[in-house]
Amino acid sequence: MPARKVRHRKRVPGIIDEYIMKGNGLYIRLLGTLEVRCGNRTLPLPRSKKTRALLGYLVATERLHSRQVLCDLLYESSADPRSGLRWSLSKLRSLLENDGAARVVALRDRTGFEPHGATVDLAVVRKLAAPDPKKAATEKLAKAAALFRGEFLEGLDLPPCYGFETWRTTEREAAHRLHETILRVLIDRLRDQPEKALPYARDRLLGDPLSEEAHIDFVRVLAAMGRKEEPLEQYERCRHMLETEFNARPSAEMEALRRSLSGVRATEPHPQAPYGLPRRLDPASWKRTTRHDALSRCFVRAWPAQLLSLDENPSLK
Repeated sequence: MPARKVRHRKRVPGIIDEYIMKGNGLYIRLLGTLEVRCGNRTLPLPRSKKTRALLGYLVATERLHSRQVLCDLLYESSADPRSGLRWSLSKLRSLLENDGAARVVALRDRTGFEPHGATVDLAVVRKLAAPDPKKAATEKLAKAAALFRGEFLEGLDLPPCYGFETWRTTEREAAHRLHETILRVLIDRLRDQPEKALPYARDRLLGDPLSEEAHIDFVRVLAAMGRKEEPLEQYERCRHMLETEFNARPSAEMEALRRSLSGVRATEPHPQAPYGLPRRLDPASWKRTTRHDALSRCFVRAWPAQLLSLDENPSLK
């Protein structure tokens, strides 16, 4: 099952650096392409994809696993699964323990990862948004949103390893839902500050361009900023997407929003397109195709350059 291709804002200066300065400077990124940084240096990862997958699995799960489970997860097709696991663990030790901290725990028959001062972006996001993003402070949610750099373990697909792929897909969807919730809360709280809400509305739409709710949020933010033509242009993109992809018409909420935009009426929807499109489609129903990727690129090309250039949240500068 292919992963969504998600574009995110450029790194906000100070946010990630704030965490890199902690924990002896060791920072592990799981939200996006797997990365290990020590201070200002990005450390070279092992060339073996299975070893990188093992790193992501141990760091993300935050617990000990039996060696047999790890062998079945990633090394089942190897001639000597136990030997393959030992080789990968040795590579991870040289990557993660150059400061002397024993982060790769290897007991008699169990193995895991212990941070010992290292910072993991996913753990930070969960802590900032806990226990419920809807109750978390706005400043914390803004920091959490800035740590998302792409899909969970982006590009680290291993189709032959069915168990690992099942786990990665589940975690990817959980991270996506958390990110979407954080963005929705930020957009709602910043409704009276549309300039600050715009980057979050844009990120939500880029992450889920087939969600009508995301389109509605984006149109509202543009309208609140006093834009005249751009909200109607975005409405047209949404209408075209619904009709082309699902043979559906915009919801009553979207149509009411269109009519409120300075009294300007947009092109009427196709009369044969039915109503009733779900507000948020099940990702499993559309991730199997490449249409989503093409649609994301279409939105990015169509948006005004000045909107795409707002790469930083002014409140975090």
